[in-house]
Amino acid sequence: MTNLMLSTIGVLLAAAAVLMVTFYGGEAFFVGSQKAEASRLTVEGAQIEQAISNFTVRYGRAPGNGGTHDEAMSELMSKKFLASAPRGAGEPWVIDYGNGLIRSDIGASDDEEAREICAEARGQQNLPNPDRVYRCDGSDHPSGSLPANEPCCLF
Repeated sequence: MTNLMLSTIGVLLAAAAVLMVTFYGGEAFFVGSQKAEASRLTVEGAQIEQAISNFTVRYGRAPGNGGTHDEAMSELMSKKFLASAPRGAGEPWVIDYGNGLIRSDIGASDDEEAREICAEARGQQNLPNPDRVYRCDGSDHPSGSLPANEPCCLF
């Protein structure tokens, strides 16, 4: 009889532990993965930005002569400024000369998870109002254009 009661209590404790891990651990995993994704995107963007800067200093012009993304990325890799193209978020990185930015589209502007990743990236860089994600054209930024260290924007 004692074995039966101890077994029952053990099963109940194990079930309670599984529920706690699922409830609290799931949220911690989600927040942790958002932080990791924001960090990864910030580092990848900085790598591309630095590669473009180094290329420009060495050759006196923009990679790909300011043409298309494919031309720019190909030249950065062929001249060994990048070992490979960073993978980006939902979409690969794009050197967008037309809008004057480097971007990887995380999600739609109404995608809450994408906004949270952007806010986390802004927070990691200690930017003012980290929860405020600006439009890529900079029309809603206080200065009227996005600064170079802006890690995330919305189209």
